[in-house]
Amino acid sequence: MQNRDPARTQGDARPAVVGGLTAFAVAVVVSVLLVVPAINSPARPLSPPMRATPLPTVLALGAPTERYLSGEYWYNFSVVAAGDNLTWGFLAPEVQSVTGQALTPGPPWAITILDIAGVPVGSYSFNVGAWATGPGVEVTAGQVLALGSSSTSLSGDLLVVSGTGPFEGSISASMP
Repeated sequence: MQNRDPARTQGDARPAVVGGLTAFAVAVVVSVLLVVPAINSPARPLSPPMRATPLPTVLALGAPTERYLSGEYWYNFSVVAAGDNLTWGFLAPEVQSVTGQALTPGPPWAITILDIAGVPVGSYSFNVGAWATGPGVEVTAGQVLALGSSSTSLSGDLLVVSGTGPFEGSISASMP
């Protein structure tokens, strides 16, 4: 049997130049068909976007108690349950009327966070609208959120706590 391609010998397994060019051309066409639609399509995230954790699933406050001491009203809310690495800095408290209107806080209105031993670990100023101390303190069961409203009675009004950052939604409790 004679070899028809003079450049090939019997032991040579290289493909013919024509066959190699054909395989290369097919590879280029397939690559273009796969890449061009990806270039023209809108960008897609590599992973699904992070969803915020609903605040009511990671924080529960007990019914508040009201105390009137030395001409000042205090409303104490016990933290009944907390989780998911929630810190006080991810919480934005607000006082609302029963109709849902935000109340304008008086100058001395503030929140003090007490740990289980009654030691202050955080404070929030309504006038500034920020945590003055303790924003990085983790919220844990047994802590107390003590809302001081000076000489203003908040009886019947609501404490609304909204989640920020990785937490969404809000919880509320009516003051006695």
